[in-house]
Amino acid sequence: MEIMSAKRRYVNGLEKLAFAESQVAIMRKDLEDLQPQLKIAAEETIKMMQTIEIESKQAEEQRKIVSVEEAIANEKASQAQALKVKFLNHFTNILLTYFLK
Repeated sequence: MEIMSAKRRYVNGLEKLAFAESQVAIMRKDLEDLQPQLKIAAEETIKMMQTIEIESKQAEEQRKIVSVEEAIANEKASQAQALKVKFLNHFTNILLTYFLK
């Protein structure tokens, strides 16, 4: 009885090993079939990363240019505001002088 039980466990174990081996073979075949697609995807990813790197550098250069232009525009706006205040003060003085005579 004990020998039969051990034999069943042994046979059962062998069947499970055979099943696992067949599953591994299927997975290995699937991986081999996917290799060309994986290679293409890896190449596309490398190209995309290179493009992103180039575009990031260009965007940073453009950001620097815009930052300088913004500073210039802000300075001109400040000068225009100062000129406006000076003009309004001068105009107000002229009006006061004219109407107070």
